[in-house]
Amino acid sequence: MTATSTPARTRVSRSRWRVVAGVVVAAAVLLGIYIPFTNTAAGGDHYGSALTAWSIATTGSADLSPFVEAKESLWLFAVGDEVVTNRFPGAVLYAVPFYAVGDLFTDRFSMWPGVVAASTFAAAAVLLMWAALLPMGRRVALGGASILGLGTATIAVSADTQWSHAPAQTALAAALLAHTPGRLGWAGVALGMAVVVRPHLAVAALAIGIWMAAAARSATPALRIGLGTLPGVAILLTYNGVVHDRFLPTNGLERSADDVPWGGSGGGEGLASLPENLLGTLASPGRGILVLYPVLVLLAFWLPAAWRRATSAERAAAVGALAYLVAQLTLNRYSGGWWYFGSRLTIEPLTLAFP
Repeated sequence: MTATSTPARTRVSRSRWRVVAGVVVAAAVLLGIYIPFTNTAAGGDHYGSALTAWSIATTGSADLSPFVEAKESLWLFAVGDEVVTNRFPGAVLYAVPFYAVGDLFTDRFSMWPGVVAASTFAAAAVLLMWAALLPMGRRVALGGASILGLGTATIAVSADTQWSHAPAQTALAAALLAHTPGRLGWAGVALGMAVVVRPHLAVAALAIGIWMAAAARSATPALRIGLGTLPGVAILLTYNGVVHDRFLPTNGLERSADDVPWGGSGGGEGLASLPENLLGTLASPGRGILVLYPVLVLLAFWLPAAWRRATSAERAAAVGALAYLVAQLTLNRYSGGWWYFGSRLTIEPLTLAFP
């Protein structure tokens, strides 16, 4: 028995080490591609996230008043005697460890740790997507992960600077990896972490839970996903209560909507602007996914067949992606602002629909 089982265990061990080595090499390759082309300019809403992450890492506080005044940025505002950013907690907290390491080398603020954090999480999202696609075959997994990592806004936006998109993608890819009937609770936990980063991803989590429940003709899948998201919701509300002095994650956003010069960025807000925003998302020169990422045009021909072959979990994720996209394009203009190139607002729904 020992003589026959030992070689088998050895082969399994070697195979696992090959996988680990391959993942490490893939991560190094992605970081080698991402980091040299990142954006370290200290402007935009990613600046508010980066400065807050640095402040928490170096002082233990999200109060930015020792460093800036609220009027210096559209994404900073006063809460009592403190100055804070209106960026959501997940967009701040994921970079805190990187700034803690950076503080070992310099006591000055720099965008670089946040940039490295974004590239690292973007690479992690690609690798998790590879793992999620493996049941479809090794070639599909490798090709799909490569398209997501190098042929979409993952490289142009998520990995570019400390936006919220890289950690959101990582959480959603983790949810897809766990999104099987036996691990719906863990999928819910991952979706909860996505909500910490971008609270309106709660729409996707809700749609996924409802679809899974309807497909199973049981409320159990929705309850398991819903219970899993609760830790993320608790983190979101606690952070907002402590930092923003309110529990609803809207502090300062109304100021940005009033003050940002949206005129040159394209699109509108509200249900009336949804058709324009959908068209701009698909076909506008600077934001249209079918213009910027032509590989998606080719993949679109296989969508009907993919839907027929998809599992209930994969269909639920696609429905969640559509629900989130509609919500996102109702709340925001399709352009998603300025100071970047690519289709920023489609990153999360594209990630969810990728399988």
